[in-house]
Amino acid sequence: MAISVGAPSSLQSGLRKTDVRAMSIATMLFFMWGFLTCLNDILIPHLKAIFDLNYAQAMLVQFCFFSSYFIFALPAGKLVEWRGYKGTMVIGLLVMAAGAFLFLPASTAASFGLFLSALVILAAGITTLQVAANPYVANLGPPETSAARLNLSQAFNSFGTFVAPFFGGALILSTTQVTQEKLRSFSAAALQQYRMEQASSVRLPYVGIGLTLVLLAISFAVLKMPTMDFTRDIRPGELDASATTDSIWKHPVLLAGALAIFVYVGAEVSIGSFLVNYFGLPDIAAFPERTAARYVSLYWGGAMVGRFIGSYLLTKLRTSTVLGTAAVVACGLVVTSIITHGHTAMWAILAVGLFNSTVIDGTGSPAREHIDIAIRNGLIENVSKTIQSSGAAVIDCTGKTIIPGLISAHSHVGILLNNADPSATAYTTDNVTAALNQYERYGVTSIISLGLNRDLGYDLRDQQRAGTLGGATLFTAGRGIGVPDGAPPLLVAADQVYRPATPSEARQNVDELAARHADIVKIWVDPLHGRVPSMDPAIYAAIIDQSHLKRLHVAAHVYLLADARQLVNDGVDVLAHSVRDQPVDTPFIQSVLQHHTWYIPTLALDEAFFIFATHPEIMQSNFFRQAAGPQLLARLTAPDYATKTLAAPQTAQSQRDHAIARQNLKALYDSGVKIAFGTDSGAVPGRIPGFSEHRELENLVTAGLTPLQAITIATGQTGQLLHTLDPTLCLGLIAPGYSADLIILTANPLNDIKNTRRISAVYHHGNAVANPAPQD
Repeated sequence: MAISVGAPSSLQSGLRKTDVRAMSIATMLFFMWGFLTCLNDILIPHLKAIFDLNYAQAMLVQFCFFSSYFIFALPAGKLVEWRGYKGTMVIGLLVMAAGAFLFLPASTAASFGLFLSALVILAAGITTLQVAANPYVANLGPPETSAARLNLSQAFNSFGTFVAPFFGGALILSTTQVTQEKLRSFSAAALQQYRMEQASSVRLPYVGIGLTLVLLAISFAVLKMPTMDFTRDIRPGELDASATTDSIWKHPVLLAGALAIFVYVGAEVSIGSFLVNYFGLPDIAAFPERTAARYVSLYWGGAMVGRFIGSYLLTKLRTSTVLGTAAVVACGLVVTSIITHGHTAMWAILAVGLFNSTVIDGTGSPAREHIDIAIRNGLIENVSKTIQSSGAAVIDCTGKTIIPGLISAHSHVGILLNNADPSATAYTTDNVTAALNQYERYGVTSIISLGLNRDLGYDLRDQQRAGTLGGATLFTAGRGIGVPDGAPPLLVAADQVYRPATPSEARQNVDELAARHADIVKIWVDPLHGRVPSMDPAIYAAIIDQSHLKRLHVAAHVYLLADARQLVNDGVDVLAHSVRDQPVDTPFIQSVLQHHTWYIPTLALDEAFFIFATHPEIMQSNFFRQAAGPQLLARLTAPDYATKTLAAPQTAQSQRDHAIARQNLKALYDSGVKIAFGTDSGAVPGRIPGFSEHRELENLVTAGLTPLQAITIATGQTGQLLHTLDPTLCLGLIAPGYSADLIILTANPLNDIKNTRRISAVYHHGNAVANPAPQD
């Protein structure tokens, strides 16, 4: 039999339409508690970093927050009986304000315990608000549309969760934090001072929130709202005898619904809580916290859109059909994120919230169509379908495909004359500038010249920063550190490479690089197939240690798996070439993942020794011929070039090395290792600045990657490596705040990776590059 415990007064009075005014005011409350709840997702990684918490400790934030729901729900119900719905909602707002104001002493004292206490009080107010607001909204109109009203209100709740990460990321995650290793080295006094400085970033947002809540409470108190008094205790004797013998345990659908809500809230909150840290994992997206916070908004934005859609569907379809379909899809997306990696995993988990150009933005996300890009002061200001931006240059990309400028983390300048002849006198201003200009014309807008630089390279880099020199943005490893009578075996001047004989000399070399503000340190360790001595492990261990003391990262030239394994264990930051003597094994892959080591496959390195002999048709295009130049082109097209190359013993070795390099790249990529882009271009004839980078993209695809994955590595992923070297750098993405480095293509490279050669224009720092490479 049905049980009625006092009909709602609105229905008793014959209300058959939703009270729009009351509904509008009530949804403001849903927005506020959604906003505050989702700020926890930003607060968790912030407090985790400040107090050096593990994940279990960090999740005490949500444990304390949602424990308040369990503790205060029943008392809030009693409060509704005592003060009514309106009075309870006012009290809830004031309690929320008190919790928000408690963030002020918590941040001043830098006490994790006080933060948790403030969150408990804040959540107690939210719980009180929810207990009153949910049934209030449900009964503001006809019962048959109550589910739609609740879903609509929850959509505004989701709008609050969508906005909160932008707000929190901008204000709470705006400070620069030290690494956990450095944090643990602080004295107790220094640690407390650091925590107080970092915790201060929460004061302004939460004090502002507290004041807003007080104003809302005052406004809500003075407004006239519909009165509802239908909720009251059920006391023995007030119902007929048969009704009082009923039990919730006799209603399995009700119990299943309660369990579903419990599981749903747990899953939704857990996902949101870990997204910032999840997106920071090297095998997912390697985003810095502030960037990850923006993507958390997409998760909650999906929930907002889904609820708006659900609000409509619930007026047309059965509730069970809508909920069942959503649950199955969400489960599938979570499983997809678990079993995949990289941006597939990232976008799968983001999609859980949701159930006139093409832009490939460098994040690995699907291409977007019909997009305009606004640029101001060399930075991307806006990316959207329709831009109204006064004072910004607007590139109309109708019918084109745009990708970010390519970034090579392993290239060289000043080693060859005319791309053809090694020379100890090649490192001149004119020669280096010509190489930088060629990279830029071919859409390679940033390079790391990874060793073999004269000190002139620092001056040229500084001129670029001052805006007096053009070309691809230059980052330099300075001279680099090699081996006496060993690698590198190239014809360079004595002041282009250090060759220390002892660990002490090696440390002095690092100190010199640090004094000149090198962007990274390069070392050569391998014996070049046994032809020269390898670097003493004690020397490269000293280089790695001294570099890290000087806050410099280290990239290593490697070939052998044994060398790579030892370097990773010693803390090298970047393996600058592929392992090519044998397939990588599981222990090595696990070690690379555990040490967060970057891996640059440089597939074009070995290929350059034979590809022009085995595939001479490559040399027919103007895209290649302009890059190669007349001297190199004459050498490669000489009548006896192909015959001599194919007969040389080293050619077969290079072909074997190239095959193993591709195999190892695929294994490492599939395992989630951080892959960066580089070619070793400019080091020897055949590795041609600009052209080799486009050829490397083709090699990545031949190795088994998709065109989108290859482009992502060459842009956004390598931009993350540069961000690791210098956190102020924002390169490699088509996103607001990033350098406006763009390649505009006349064909879509996702259809054919060779379409990256179809260059219509190149923009570098927002300026059109003169004379871009000819289309293939």
